[in-house]
Amino acid sequence: MNLNISALRYQKTLSVILLLTVVIFLFLRFVNLNADFPLGITWSGVLFTDEGWFANAALRHYISGEWYISGDVNHAIPMPLGHVLHRFTFSIFGIGLSSVRITAVVLFNVLVVATALLVRRHFGIFAALLTALLLVTNYVVFAYSRLAVMDLVGTSFVVCGLLAARGYRNHGARLPYLLLASVLIGAGALTKNTMVFAVPLLGYLAWRQGRSNRESLIFLFSSIILVLSLIGGYQIVARTLFPEDIAYFEQTTLYAAIHHSFVDWLFYIPRLIYHMKILGIDLIVLTVLSTAIALIISDRYRRNLLIHIFIGYIAFYLVVLSSKAYSPPRYYLPLIVPFAALCAMSCLELREWLYKSRLRSFSIVPILPMIIVFGVSLHGSGKIASYLSAPRYSFYQMAQEVGGIIKKREGIVSKVVLLGSMADSVSIEIGTFPINPIKDTLDLKLKKYHPQYLIGHRDEVVLETVKSNGGHVAELASWDVYSNYYNGKRVQLMHVSWN
Repeated sequence: MNLNISALRYQKTLSVILLLTVVIFLFLRFVNLNADFPLGITWSGVLFTDEGWFANAALRHYISGEWYISGDVNHAIPMPLGHVLHRFTFSIFGIGLSSVRITAVVLFNVLVVATALLVRRHFGIFAALLTALLLVTNYVVFAYSRLAVMDLVGTSFVVCGLLAARGYRNHGARLPYLLLASVLIGAGALTKNTMVFAVPLLGYLAWRQGRSNRESLIFLFSSIILVLSLIGGYQIVARTLFPEDIAYFEQTTLYAAIHHSFVDWLFYIPRLIYHMKILGIDLIVLTVLSTAIALIISDRYRRNLLIHIFIGYIAFYLVVLSSKAYSPPRYYLPLIVPFAALCAMSCLELREWLYKSRLRSFSIVPILPMIIVFGVSLHGSGKIASYLSAPRYSFYQMAQEVGGIIKKREGIVSKVVLLGSMADSVSIEIGTFPINPIKDTLDLKLKKYHPQYLIGHRDEVVLETVKSNGGHVAELASWDVYSNYYNGKRVQLMHVSWN
């Protein structure tokens, strides 16, 4: 179903302007990729650790030929696909912060195109361009799309899967497209495990495409069995071959933050919904209000399959997100897709309804929804421009200086063992061999690897463990990184000499 928006004056000219704007903001993501993430968006340690954790298997394989370290942070076991993508990028560009981040940027650009194409098939080109505009000019999403975390990368596979499920051109080819969608959504879950929320959406799409109950059942079971086989089959293999790594991952990411009772979960829901404002309170409010009104005034809007999918998207994702009482800002990033799409589609529906109503005599009234959408976009664009105009490079410069110090002392940097929770992220830039100070396995790794250097926010427990194993620690340098926002401590580099 395509909404009739031909009455919008200068639509072709405006469409060209929107397209150019979207393309510009897509390319802006490649500018100053080594720059610091903007402060004030997150409160977690993600800026120091997660980029390295979600690329360390690729990094290890690139510098040493080994992708796995027993007893270390091995996120490649439960979520392997991101590491595979990074290894491919490293093979082209070499290692570096810009190399690891370019994976996220490219996949986000794919996400924008796939979302726009999905919207276009139901609501036309102008709705698609408005959706893309809201995606690319969202300030928080802009910042995270330039950080090598997996939330938006996994989302790109999910949206491509939803697009594939609706991508048939003739009735005879529906099942192959649904199977392709199953593979893509399975890939999303193997990139970021929260992407399993999309499995019910795939089932709904499969059921709706059948021309009979029998065909609907065939489509439903074929697609669901395939996607669950991909996800579940991989998990069975991973748990069999690497039980300790799976147990560690679940303990640190799931069990440590799981709700203790149904009451705890119930009281957490309002908090979860409230924190969606990280995507922009203006976008959230506009989407909720415009969608609610559009559902009331328009029967065709209520009956549209894509509207059902995106509303279900929000509901299922929030259910998955609510399973544990830990939801840092980056966990909300996948919600930008349905909010941007619903906002664009519902505001266009309101514009058309207003144009047909008696209020059309007031020329500005029918285009008020569009004015508000452009205002939301302009607000985000201004923040993005301000951020790009004054880039800071505290993490990149720190990593470079760490590499320089090690080079001066050791004569080489590559494969020099660096210990610390941020060692993976620093090593992405300079090529040292990173080890994480996991408490239960630290003694064994100290004896095996004898790390020459420590990096991080001074951790007394780690220092005492190193000393108890015969290491003598001397501080070499320290840096203010990200304005020391995390724990209020400077990043320190220390040398370890062993007895």
